[in-house]
Amino acid sequence: MGSNSCSSSSSSSSSKPRKLKFTLIPCLCLLFLFLNVPTTTAAFLRNPFRKPEILYSQHCNDVVPEPHLSSGNVLFSLFDDFLRFEFAFFSGGIGIFNPTAESGISLSFDPSYIQTTASHGVHKFKATLYIRDPLKYSVSRWWHLGSIKFWEEDSAFYVNGYWSESSGKLCMVGSGKNYSKVVLKLNYSKNNTIYGSLIDGTLESLHMENDYNYFEPIVIMGLSQNPNYQYQLVDNVSCFSGERGGRDKNNININLSLSKLDRGVCFIFDVRTSVYELEYWSDCGSVNCNPLGGSIGYLPNWIAFRGVRCDQHSRKVQMLMGFPNPSTGMEFEFPGPNATLIAEGAWDEKDNQFCGVACRILANASVGDCSIGLSLRFPAVLSLRNWRSTVGEIWSKKDVNDSEYFGRIGFQSWERPFDPQGLRYEYTEIEEVRNSCALGEETIRGKGKSYPDGFSLDMGFDMLVRNTEGKVASGFLRPQFVGDVPYVQQDELKSNQSRMLNMSYRIGFTPPPDFRFGTDAIYKFVRISAEGMYDRDTGLLCMIGCRHLDFQLNDQNSIKNGSLDCETRIKVQFPPLHAKQAVIAKGAIESRRSKSDPLYFESLQLSSNSITTTQAKESIWKMKLEITMVVICCGGLIFGVLFRGRCILPKRFRDSTYYWE
Repeated sequence: MGSNSCSSSSSSSSSKPRKLKFTLIPCLCLLFLFLNVPTTTAAFLRNPFRKPEILYSQHCNDVVPEPHLSSGNVLFSLFDDFLRFEFAFFSGGIGIFNPTAESGISLSFDPSYIQTTASHGVHKFKATLYIRDPLKYSVSRWWHLGSIKFWEEDSAFYVNGYWSESSGKLCMVGSGKNYSKVVLKLNYSKNNTIYGSLIDGTLESLHMENDYNYFEPIVIMGLSQNPNYQYQLVDNVSCFSGERGGRDKNNININLSLSKLDRGVCFIFDVRTSVYELEYWSDCGSVNCNPLGGSIGYLPNWIAFRGVRCDQHSRKVQMLMGFPNPSTGMEFEFPGPNATLIAEGAWDEKDNQFCGVACRILANASVGDCSIGLSLRFPAVLSLRNWRSTVGEIWSKKDVNDSEYFGRIGFQSWERPFDPQGLRYEYTEIEEVRNSCALGEETIRGKGKSYPDGFSLDMGFDMLVRNTEGKVASGFLRPQFVGDVPYVQQDELKSNQSRMLNMSYRIGFTPPPDFRFGTDAIYKFVRISAEGMYDRDTGLLCMIGCRHLDFQLNDQNSIKNGSLDCETRIKVQFPPLHAKQAVIAKGAIESRRSKSDPLYFESLQLSSNSITTTQAKESIWKMKLEITMVVICCGGLIFGVLFRGRCILPKRFRDSTYYWE
């Protein structure tokens, strides 16, 4: 009788040890095989060269007829970049994806093997189509935009097929997760300009509808990565748009030049999504305000930019401009193609701003009308009332009587995607702060104590804001400038600080639905830009703030009102650095208006939601010391080193287990 290599040859023995040995070894063998099944399966699934389980000719011959392969001539990179895409809109796929949850999915197509065939201009391809699993990522909406990602949770389809240069058509068959059989069909344009930027196609399941592996067809609209792309719309582009156009003579000399921007224009418009808040300047009652037209069903609050390609030498960029639905609260996720524009732009060195032209994306995966202008600039001087770090606008080039015309729309952001050189802050309210807060007069309170310096990490914190009804909102208080130096440059001028420091801040908090103050208006987000003085000897910060009154009603004809309430005062008392007990920063946001004024609001109390970094470090040091004492005491117990007296442990660790005579 043949012996199994995984079993013992001494099975005839009846002794207990031999019986255990005989039973254990086969089990270990089975366990080894079991543990290796996922690895083997994963390797098999990830092998793009394995033979498809379905016939190409049965599903693709009507698209690209299957040719005979020629001998050799394997091409590894000639058409890789042309066929590859890293961004794609798509819809469908119920059966793979949760039909009730619209999720942030990314789709990408990655060719890995190319071979010539006997048919001229027809090439054999092997590739992988990646689709991120929506159940493991953030919620988005029905159409999706993503970048190439290689996650273990991705749904990967390994496909083989042929592409025709003359027709631009690609057809592939293969399988994916759980060996689901699929056919992929894509259409590539031979146009190398923006009008040939879109790829359309489908991914279809070849299973019956009642089969476990079946899913509904996925409709794909990808963005071409054609390496031969030619910019067509920006050679003579101008930011001049009329009333508030980019070439405003008052602004030409106060924009940051490209040389001041970290890593150039391509870094500004890289593959990350940058989001800016829209500000409607026109009267929506007389002209259309919606850049997407009336069919979209909502008035956008945000505009999102995402770079598709960039030429650092020519400083030209191709990008997407999306207008997320404000009701979803997902401004960082791109909407579908009906709420997205595709654009080209270039840096204008004369006026130090970015100028571009945007086009509409049509449902048939083609680029439509290109009559939308855009500009974007970075002010070199910030102040209390001119707080925007990034400023831009979009406008329609159509006639005002055209149905697709819309009024000029501005956009801006508090944040910058970089830390430019030459950025300055202009203080305008320091004397008012000095008179309002009487800073520098209180010296007894801070005697013998030390407080954070202006560049300390403790000068900014996440906070809780409480109104007079006891309702609590969460937010932040962040320094922007310490004197003339941006707060992020923390190592500069630390040793040369005076007692009184000029500082500017950005303050924001998100009230819950039942949080009200001032008028009956409900704010989704409260923003305050502030500037003032900080007394290092007492830890007191006092500032004048401008509250941004961005009211927006649900009425489609309403507009944003970008006015400011600069009659706001903010006081913050920072705790001493080496306080014996944990102390947090506390303060108040107050209105300086009379109670009869419509913009008056009751005082809001603010407090840090964490201790200072100094207190945290000291607490960690004390904890380490206590743990060391515990280790010493327990070590003595373990090794029998008993003391004649007690081993005194820190109070928090005193327990009968460790406390002995």
